Amino acid sequence: MRQITILLFALAATALGQTGRITGTVVDDAGAAISGASVTAALWSTPQPIQLVPGKPPAFMPVPANALTGSKGEFQIEGLLTGKYHVCVEKPEAAMLNPCLWADAPVRVDVTTGATFSGVSVVAAKGVTVNVRVQDAKGLLMANPALDDVRVGTFHRVSPFIPGQVSDRDPAGRTMSVIVPRGQAASISVSSASFALADEKGVPLASTEIPVSAAAVGNAAVAVGAATPAVTVQITGPKAK
Repeated sequence: MRQITILLFALAATALGQTGRITGTVVDDAGAAISGASVTAALWSTPQPIQLVPGKPPAFMPVPANALTGSKGEFQIEGLLTGKYHVCVEKPEAAMLNPCLWADAPVRVDVTTGATFSGVSVVAAKGVTVNVRVQDAKGLLMANPALDDVRVGTFHRVSPFIPGQVSDRDPAGRTMSVIVPRGQAASISVSSASFALADEKGVPLASTEIPVSAAAVGNAAVAVGAATPAVTVQITGPKAK
């Protein structure tokens, strides 16, 4: 047991000695600094074997920045193994588009042993929040929590499915928030393997994709939890087997 413990400490020390660091700033598509954003480095590939270190997440999990971006959009990510990383940014309350999901060419940094890569600039474009109201007048979701598989999201050519986030919930249903690009037509995906779905008029959905026109997705973001959501779907009952 003592030999195993010593070996694990040795592996941990070796991993720490081989890590690199990324520092930089995050701006929007107008060049303004984005403060209060969550930044992570997602490992794309690495030439070295992945070592599992007790008490630490696996190296292939996204590594978060030390803190949210500062007033000038600055960030710092430490403890990176040698490899190629994409730098991702999230700030749902500001409807920013995560470049790892939406950019055709996300920022990639090649981290080498012990090196610090400074001056990395990441652009997170401003998007629009579209609210999708999932109406559950019969209370089927609350009565069958194990079957709650209603999925709401959107997609981009580099990301097959980008899930929405729950922004409001009540006994009659919930509101899901999906961030999409400004001024472009979008498609909202709503699907369930357990429940039958219909549009706001009760007409069964013929497709899992609901188009949203470019006019609806203007340049002004729809407030999360707004009283009038952009899209409404209904759960009408269990799906026929």
